Amino acid sequence: MRAEQGIGEFDGRSSVFTWLYRICVNVALGRIRAKTRRPPHLLTDPIVEPATTPAEQPEALLQRKRDRERIHRLLEALPAKKRIVLYLHEIEGLDLKEIAYIVGAHPVTVRTRLFYARKELYKLALEGGE
Repeated sequence: MRAEQGIGEFDGRSSVFTWLYRICVNVALGRIRAKTRRPPHLLTDPIVEPATTPAEQPEALLQRKRDRERIHRLLEALPAKKRIVLYLHEIEGLDLKEIAYIVGAHPVTVRTRLFYARKELYKLALEGGE
């Protein structure tokens, strides 16, 4: 809905994909800010497991689930600006220029945030901070 409302403001300086990402990031950051102002929900949606092969062992599935949950907890511990840059680069595979446009920062700033986000994430992981 936000993209439809703002289509008149799209000036074509970037790809539509990048423009849409920017809208998604703004919405996500708004929800993160709102989430920090409100107490967390007591009930949350369970993690949806991807389809697995019948040969996969329950122990392997459980370990994958634990690993994924740990990564999510570690990411949640990062400040929002670092978290979004790390996510867009490492998970979504975007380059620094695309991320810079999405988050409204200079590519050098994005590179710096990415460096410190990785450093902080590794530190949290080594400390067992979850």
